[in-house]
Amino acid sequence: MPIIPENYVHTRSTPFWDSCSIPEKLSGRYTTKPSVYGRICVMQGQNIGRVFSATQPGTSEEIWVVKAGEFFVLKPENWYEMDAFSEGVYFNLDFFVDPAVVLTGSGIGQVLITREV
Repeated sequence: MPIIPENYVHTRSTPFWDSCSIPEKLSGRYTTKPSVYGRICVMQGQNIGRVFSATQPGTSEEIWVVKAGEFFVLKPENWYEMDAFSEGVYFNLDFFVDPAVVLTGSGIGQVLITREV
């Protein structure tokens, strides 16, 4: 699993979501912006998703399964998709950014780029 560089600064946390309240923007593919790491934090249940190849769009390179009490780190500029959630899942995302980078945009758009699948 990737490691968030020590000098990166925690810049924002999302609210906690369950399988019904996750924002529509995260129901498709998304990527973290350059110099931004994300961290999925599962408090209850489990979250399953995929990491996509940067060189072969549409090709899944890895499947993640994050269980209660575990984390999964999203590397900058890789594409991801959350595929499934267990009943009773409860999770959020934290974002860490290089202190030299100035984020633009608003809301979750400051740290993520989303697209329709």
